[in-house]
Amino acid sequence: MKKQIDTIIFNTLRKGRDLYLPNVGTLVVRRTSAERSSKHRIEAPYREVVFTGENRGVSLIDIIVLIASVTQERATDIYSQWLQQSQTDGVVTIGGVGVVRDRQFIADKSFAEKMNPSRKFVALPSRSHKTLYVFVALCVLVAVGVGGYMLYSNGALQSVRSVANPEQVAEESQSTLIEPTASSEQEPTSVQETVAAPSVASEQSADAVQEPVVEQAVVSPHTTDAYAPLPMSAGYSYAVWGVYSERANAERYMRAVRSRFSDLESHIYIYGERYMVAVYERPSRSECVRLVARLKSRDAAFKDMWVYTNSR
Repeated sequence: MKKQIDTIIFNTLRKGRDLYLPNVGTLVVRRTSAERSSKHRIEAPYREVVFTGENRGVSLIDIIVLIASVTQERATDIYSQWLQQSQTDGVVTIGGVGVVRDRQFIADKSFAEKMNPSRKFVALPSRSHKTLYVFVALCVLVAVGVGGYMLYSNGALQSVRSVANPEQVAEESQSTLIEPTASSEQEPTSVQETVAAPSVASEQSADAVQEPVVEQAVVSPHTTDAYAPLPMSAGYSYAVWGVYSERANAERYMRAVRSRFSDLESHIYIYGERYMVAVYERPSRSECVRLVARLKSRDAAFKDMWVYTNSR
């Protein structure tokens, strides 16, 4: 008789049903969700049986009534006989299930395994963010490089640079300029959009006596002074050679630019309280940017040239 009742208890608990043992207490099936037992391991969900003195779940006597098809009185007698055989010194032993001792349930190892046949531990891979950090750093570098190239190609960096520190730009521009000598050759430009400024006219007669080369003064259409600073037009963009604090410096480099690159439209413009030497003046900034790019590819002397747009 005891073995059959033990089997009924075993099957009831395996189905996940709470079981009330009269005069003993209730065996409660508790479901525990997955939990992290360590930083490298997760414990899978499992079921365990715990004891409580409360009257919960289905009564073992009612189950005996259903299974054995007997009356309530007969089922109560059967349960009483089982309890007498199972209880010793206050300890209730359930074969193949476990024991109830000191108001605690201790499951047999075989019963715990059968309650959780697929219970296992999941190992977690070691977390390392090194690869993620490297990837993010590469993305940032690429974004900065692309943004810098776009700003440079549109002339934005040069404009900011000139407004922030025009004196430094002037000094850098002066250091890159090589004063023309008598043997310097003038390289013709291939840019169709440029308009050639008046150049130095020199001729040698067919006679044995050569006439000296005479430098022609370039006269601005707005003034009779060949090097008089011109006001900038609103909305126009300028291909800037350099910005100078002294007009004498601006005129000196103006003459050097005209002498070496006579095909350029070089002029001096008023740049606040300073003087700006520019080789192009265009109503379209994009056109001016293209012209500057071609000049930079033409000669190393133009490597520091930048575009300024007069927004006033």
